[in-house]
Amino acid sequence: MSTSMSVLFLIRKDKGNHQSESAIYMRVTIAGQRFEVSTKRSVHPANWSAEAGRVKGITSSAKSVNNFLESLLSKAYSHQRQILNEGKEFSMTEFKNRWLGVSTERIYMLMEIFEEHNTQMKALVGHEFSPLTLERYTTSKKHTQEFMKWKYKVDDMDIRKLNYQFMTNYEFWLKSVRKCDHNTSMKYLSNFKKIVNICIKSGWLDRDPFVGFKMTKREVKRPFLVEEELNRIIEKTFLMPRMSQVRDIFIFCCYTRLAYADVEKLTREEITTGIDGEKWIWTRQTKNGTNNTHSFASAGT
Repeated sequence: MSTSMSVLFLIRKDKGNHQSESAIYMRVTIAGQRFEVSTKRSVHPANWSAEAGRVKGITSSAKSVNNFLESLLSKAYSHQRQILNEGKEFSMTEFKNRWLGVSTERIYMLMEIFEEHNTQMKALVGHEFSPLTLERYTTSKKHTQEFMKWKYKVDDMDIRKLNYQFMTNYEFWLKSVRKCDHNTSMKYLSNFKKIVNICIKSGWLDRDPFVGFKMTKREVKRPFLVEEELNRIIEKTFLMPRMSQVRDIFIFCCYTRLAYADVEKLTREEITTGIDGEKWIWTRQTKNGTNNTHSFASAGT
């Protein structure tokens, strides 16, 4: 790959003005390709040195034009250095875009990245993620888009517009409009932060919009059922068979300490007889995602 470039200044008599002056052009050559651009300066052909590519003489007018041409030359090589320092291919297209101020940088949109993340997660459900995790991120994407419509009146947003104020407004929306409690709001923001981290690690974001934003959860004292309350639930008669099944699964979770997600994927092969003669459940917990096998309280309790 060639990194060389030549720059020269020439006059174009076909671009003259009414004072018989010729326009001064800058010609850049890269890998055999030429790019000519007007310098917005002109000179009488008799006062132009084709060999030097400069205006002849030492008049103040000549010095002014020549100094300006030097600044253009410096600017051209500055663009060359920037392109090479960024590790990009040094081509005429890249140089012209820099010179003309045409942005070739891809704009990364928040919802597009969120959707791509969720699509990849969906493909890994059952392998690395549970259906509940996918559902949580699907809901998080939906909340984020609803918030942007509410606050910014847009369906999507350039990720470079994310900042601390976006996060504080999002938190306010979750608590005020969605009526989420503090810890639930923090969970949704934590899901959103994963998307932001993807952008940062991919080099699409130069700064973390979460800097300075506190995401601490509040301790919640959860009441527990006593034996008398459990017995009332067990003895409760439901008219709908479906409700009886829900009750049985709930009681099963209480006595085995299994989360619903683990009960949902429980198989008969995971219920075995222990050395004490009781029925035991041997499974892997969905929540911690480890490969360790855990034993739980007797299923026959």
